[in-house]
Amino acid sequence: MQTIADEDTLSIAPYQLISVRLEQEQMIRVASGRVWITIESDANDYWLAAGQTMVLPRDRHIVIEAGAEHGCIDMLPQPLKPPAAAHSMPTNAKLMQLV
Repeated sequence: MQTIADEDTLSIAPYQLISVRLEQEQMIRVASGRVWITIESDANDYWLAAGQTMVLPRDRHIVIEAGAEHGCIDMLPQPLKPPAAAHSMPTNAKLMQLV
């Protein structure tokens, strides 16, 4: 398995694949081409095209494969998650829910 760091750019030849397991959630952006992504314990597979992004989970085996053309992906720092919706509501909205 390959180790990937924040802000790495990976170049993937047509039909080549890379296998990773991330220590923390990581956002990727497809810079060019199309890539196929499959994630351990996820019933779905994902096709991403140039310009699209996706957050990859930590502690799962992830396979990323280029399609028929060369693919290039950028690893981006994962942005901070916004607070949960209940915590972001105004205080009076919470009180109205309790009444």
